[in-house]
This record gives sequence, structure tokens and C-alpha cells, in this order.
Amino acid sequence: MNDAGTPSDTGRSDEMMNTLHAAAERDASDVHLVPGYPVTYRVHGRLSPAGDVLTGERCRQLIESILPERMAGRLSASKNIEFSLAINHAGRPCRFRANVYLAQAAWCACLRHVPNEIPSFEWMGFPEGLAQRLLAHANGLVIITGVTGSGK
Repeated sequence: MNDAGTPSDTGRSDEMMNTLHAAAERDASDVHLVPGYPVTYRVHGRLSPAGDVLTGERCRQLIESILPERMAGRLSASKNIEFSLAINHAGRPCRFRANVYLAQAAWCACLRHVPNEIPSFEWMGFPEGLAQRLLAHANGLVIITGVTGSGK
């Protein structure tokens, strides 16, 4: 167990670790685990399947290998579980927010990569002048929206 209360890398299946490392290598914003489909990565908004089709049992085993100990008993009692996990990838932490859910009597998961750095306005292509005007307001709410995985 690490400081975040998530299982250490050694408690996870090799297949799940390879999947998470592949997500980091591909710069995937999401990893989808759904029975009847291969592991699927969302890379720059496009779904990219990889490997063999997952069975319901294999999908559940992969999910169980990443569940924090404190949540292990909840899988059969809940229909939706959320938690975070981290791996060490290329000497840096690589964090994911996980949503595990029951769909059509099968366990599925979506793991969203959480970037280590907050994107800058420049990186997003946001106009500097507009950013400065928005930051100068003392009151109000500014909402920045975008497509999934855009770094908002």
C-alpha cells in the first residue's frame, strides 16, 4: 500500500501494469476496460483498441488487481466505485482516476489519466490578452470547457 492508500505496483497483475504503462507511452487520456472488447485507449480523442477481446472474468480480474484494499469488498455490493491509483512510469508518477461500474451484468472500468502538470494558457492555445482580462476580474465565475481529454 502506498501513501495514497492505493495498492503498490507489486499487488497489480502484470497485464494491468502493462496496460497502464502502455497508456502512459501512448499519451492516452483514458483506458477503457469493457468485456467483449479489447483494452481500448483514447488518444487525442480517438479510440484505439489493443490486444485480445476481454472476457467478463478477465475484465473483473484486471479491475480487482487495482482496487485499493479498503474497497475490495465493495465490488459485489456496489454498482459504481471511484478511486485513484498511481504507477511509477519512466521514473515519474503517473496517476489515474478510476471509475468502475456494472453494465449489463459485467464489470467495466474507465481510467482517466491525471496529468502531473496543470496546462498553461499558452499550451492550450488560449489568447494571452483574454487570459489577462479574465484573471483581472475580482468577482464572477469563469468556466473553461472543451472535449474530453483536452486538458481543461
